[in-house]
Amino acid sequence: MRAAAWSLLSLAVAGGATAQEAPSRPADKAGAPATVTPPAPANKVEVKAKAEAYDPRRDDTASKIVVGREELLKYGDPSALDVLKRLPGVTVSRGAVQMRGMAGYTQVLVNGERPPSGFSLDAVAPESIEKIEIVRAATAEYSTQAVAGTINIVLKKLVEKAARSVSVGLGTGDAYRQRRVNFSLADKDGKLSWSVFGGAQRNENSPATEVEEGGADAVGMPDLLRRIHTYGHTVNQGLDLGARLVWSLGDGESLSWQNFVNRSHGGGDSYGRSVTELGTARPYPNVDSLTDYGRLFARSELNWVAKFAGGKLDAKLSAYGSRNDRDAHITGYERPELLTQDRSETIESREHGVTSTGKYSRSLFDKHSAAFGWDAGTSRAATDNLMDERLLVNSVPKRNLIDQTFSAEVTRLALFAQDEWNITPRVSTYVGARWEGVRTHASGTSFDSLASTTSVFSPLFHVLWKLPDTKADQLRFAFTRTYRPPALYSLTPRRSLSVNNSQTTPDYQGNPDLKPELATGLDLTFEHYFGSDGGLLSAGVSTRRIDHYIRNTIQLVGDRWVNAPANIGNATTRGLELEAKFPLKTFFANAPAIDVRANLSRNWSTVDAVPGPHNRLDNQTPVSFKAALDHKAGRLTTGTSFNFTNGGWVRVSATETSYTSVNREVEVYALWKFDPKLSLRATAYHELNDQTTATGYQDAYGTLYTRSTVGNRSFLRVQLEYKF
Repeated sequence: MRAAAWSLLSLAVAGGATAQEAPSRPADKAGAPATVTPPAPANKVEVKAKAEAYDPRRDDTASKIVVGREELLKYGDPSALDVLKRLPGVTVSRGAVQMRGMAGYTQVLVNGERPPSGFSLDAVAPESIEKIEIVRAATAEYSTQAVAGTINIVLKKLVEKAARSVSVGLGTGDAYRQRRVNFSLADKDGKLSWSVFGGAQRNENSPATEVEEGGADAVGMPDLLRRIHTYGHTVNQGLDLGARLVWSLGDGESLSWQNFVNRSHGGGDSYGRSVTELGTARPYPNVDSLTDYGRLFARSELNWVAKFAGGKLDAKLSAYGSRNDRDAHITGYERPELLTQDRSETIESREHGVTSTGKYSRSLFDKHSAAFGWDAGTSRAATDNLMDERLLVNSVPKRNLIDQTFSAEVTRLALFAQDEWNITPRVSTYVGARWEGVRTHASGTSFDSLASTTSVFSPLFHVLWKLPDTKADQLRFAFTRTYRPPALYSLTPRRSLSVNNSQTTPDYQGNPDLKPELATGLDLTFEHYFGSDGGLLSAGVSTRRIDHYIRNTIQLVGDRWVNAPANIGNATTRGLELEAKFPLKTFFANAPAIDVRANLSRNWSTVDAVPGPHNRLDNQTPVSFKAALDHKAGRLTTGTSFNFTNGGWVRVSATETSYTSVNREVEVYALWKFDPKLSLRATAYHELNDQTTATGYQDAYGTLYTRSTVGNRSFLRVQLEYKF
């Protein structure tokens, strides 16, 4: 199977393709442009009568939430990352997007494909997004690198009528400034439609962090106490621009070409000052740093949709390129007037690739909708790292000059098949299978060349049961086999050096012997819907058994502490998720026009190889809760929301622990529509507590900990939008 699959790769890359809905499902209103189709034959079974009545969350066998453009733009969020914070079942913690509270296990896609390294959701304007799909349990269509689930961000596609808009936003707050301009243009001319969208932003931030380092000897007597105050100023500027052309070729056939470019640049300075009250001072108690970076990402996609052999072929060919440059200058002082470290570092990274995806779908026989497809591609990445470090050790000058090069080539191929069977009007099943193979070859100046080949076969099974004697209640069940491959940097045995090396601030080095993590998952969900007003109540439980679990552990290598990943055994995670969404009038006929949304997620996990207590997954969010109220009265719409995420202690290994504090956020907004074309939006945001993180190390010789605290933030954002 493996040899035959790899032999198809050259044909797949030259083909094209990605997936849409099977023929038994009506087209998504936000999908491809509508076309006129001939009347169905008399013997054809129509599974859904009207596209307008079709709700993918309620009717798709595989659990999926689709958040449309109107909802995405509702709150005037400045970036896609801010939009994701509001979505049900999604948590954003310290910039990491999570489902089921699992950082690093949630798959984020753009147009169904994994974006390259350096791509930032913080730089994508919501105006450039058509919809966001939240896939709770893996399906064969998308990569099964989705242990916790998949979030697919679909860039703007559909053009139904001429539309033009521009918005200007200003934000200010505690040591924070933001400016952003977005625009969108779209029109149609016969069978040709086009759209252009983009935005520019500038953010300034002046963060301040208080760090405390402490320790004790083997009998618990304190022997170290340091206090470090770090402050600085950063400026980030970004520009994104997209364009799409769609040709309707008739008889359900279309050809589209979409391009997207994102450019960002920024940098800043940081100053750290430490005072040792007990014990030995840091080697470099005063550290100053200057950084400058530039990023460029470009992507072009050609998409062909056509009727073929009684079914539909959706084929896509895309190419991308990215570059990331970073310059850093770090100086360390033993005393304010004595320079003991002077390090300059330049990193230049390049990446480019080609991807072909495709899906052919058709009805095979009565009440069966089958699909087959592929996902193939190749990418190359290269990094040059030049570091020049001058030290003064015991009044003796010393110089370290490191010139490292790194290059990698990744080739991948996936083949999948799926069948959705409407057994009865109330029972449907989804059966899918996906084989994914990846070949990686990497070489560099500081390590031996490495090559690895991995493949994973993923069976998938979903059931939707609409309970008898009711139109409102249904049950979902899913069995999935998913995986998480090691990141490329985790495989590379290249050392990254810390400034003040210790157990809590170690170097980092990859491990070329890492195996992929494999997960077997079960999901069970109950859903209750409130008629046609969009209201629902849902409750779901889930579990994942993870084999070959990867965790970073710290060891003393020579005279330096090094953090390196390793497969340490198995882990288990369990979750409970509750969601409610309804107009208040659903329960109180005379209630005001208030919409209520709430989502609660509770997660547990254990790592077998680590002793308890708190031996759970790294960075897992145990509890998250979000609630929101929206009220509309004439031209004025107001709302408020509250977000809560819990952290707590994690036992990383027998000697290591980490901690993350609780985070509470409150937001209030008001939207005033002067007329259908002009609107003004104001948003106020406040964090109710400081954010604290900590790491600890304990062995037979004593304990050492580092605790960092960032003060709470508040800001006000105002946005004016005009449609013309």
